[in-house]
Amino acid sequence: MNLVREGQKLNLIFNKGDKTVEITCVVAGVEFDRLIVELPKSFMRYIEFLATGCEVSVRVFSTAGILAFNSIIINGGLEDFFSIEYDEDAVRMEPYTESPSVEEILDLMIKDKAGKVYTAKTIEIGTKGLKFVCEGSKLELETAYNFTLITNEEFGNIEFTGLINSYDEVFPEEYVMSYTKISGVDRQNILRFIYSVG
Repeated sequence: MNLVREGQKLNLIFNKGDKTVEITCVVAGVEFDRLIVELPKSFMRYIEFLATGCEVSVRVFSTAGILAFNSIIINGGLEDFFSIEYDEDAVRMEPYTESPSVEEILDLMIKDKAGKVYTAKTIEIGTKGLKFVCEGSKLELETAYNFTLITNEEFGNIEFTGLINSYDEVFPEEYVMSYTKISGVDRQNILRFIYSVG
């Protein structure tokens, strides 16, 4: 799952003399090392700044937040198609909120201190915790459990320890938990997953 997808809005930012110019474009295609970009009709007035080899700053807009990175133009504005360098590892994620989340159903394995394993399904995945359904089992409030979130091939299994904060009064098998112990890599993978589906 790429963080950037075809059809997303993208802004190219560059300097024209002492002014900063920002033009809105659309992602027309995503390749391994580049983005194909559809330029607006008015791009010709900036053609000297949109030539092969020019540096630009890029902001891509998603439902979870903004993806920002610096890039170099690979195919300039006068070529058959316009493309910019894209290195997913160099992307900075700037969430719209302090704790972005996405509604997504994934398998979740839960293990208590005694080693008993419960199966659940997520309802919402966030950077601070999860909302999930654990049918046929009662989990204890204010109790720590070990969790394994099963995502996909790109992000793999994300493991963490979390505390059960609450359950829904109407649907008591629906729980909210917060992360208490999670590695920096796994926290980053959760954020990247939110962006990839958001």
